[in-house]
Amino acid sequence: MAASCHEVEVPGKPTETGTALLEAATGSIQGFGPVNQIHQHLCAFHFYADDMTRQVEAHHFCAHLNEDMRQCLIFDGPDAGARLIGVEYIVAEPLFLTLPDDEKPLWHTHEFEVKGGVLFMPGVPGVVERRDLERVCKTYGKTIHFWQVDRGDALPLGLPQIMMALTRDGQLRQELAKCTCKIIHVQLCFFLQSIVSRHSLTTCVGDWCVHCRCGGEVQRVVRQGEGEPSVHERPGSRHPPAGECRRQGLEDRSPGG
Repeated sequence: MAASCHEVEVPGKPTETGTALLEAATGSIQGFGPVNQIHQHLCAFHFYADDMTRQVEAHHFCAHLNEDMRQCLIFDGPDAGARLIGVEYIVAEPLFLTLPDDEKPLWHTHEFEVKGGVLFMPGVPGVVERRDLERVCKTYGKTIHFWQVDRGDALPLGLPQIMMALTRDGQLRQELAKCTCKIIHVQLCFFLQSIVSRHSLTTCVGDWCVHCRCGGEVQRVVRQGEGEPSVHERPGSRHPPAGECRRQGLEDRSPGG
């Protein structure tokens, strides 16, 4: 069983106007220090520690406590109406090695997720993403989910669940691999359009490739001289294992580059 892409149905009455006004008032008065420290959005996929067939899409909104530790709120989607389904604590390897031996099995490595392309930063240019994911690759996470959205629970029910991460090709279910492609494609389109709109560039040439089993494509943005920028697409030529996405960064070049 795999959680579907961003289907949110929560029981309860619609938010009333009075409630919305009250929220606006308190929001302008109170401080939200911990939440305001969130600076990063990571997307990955978790499975239940006791059942790998139960997998969910997990959007992490993270803050650094220091260079070696991050703490993340996990939602089932990237939008404002997404459900808060869990938390993850991320530590650098030196901290992980200090944990008691009976604690370590509750944690998971991020190495395959990063190298396999199933942990990524939606909407972030490749060069920036790679810089941070090089650090994430060497970290470990402890993930706890409170809301079992994959089985259709309307509210958080039952005991908190320890979650694990993918460790090899072929583990990610096809339904979620398609979600991965959809997320990357949507964010890719926004990124390409932002490049196109940068009229201060004299020349912008580059390829950004998205290859997944559920469909691949290569998109190119070109702005030449004073002409209008354009976006070209052509079908992808290869399809690696499900969930394995390879992306090539888009680069800006000077007129002589």
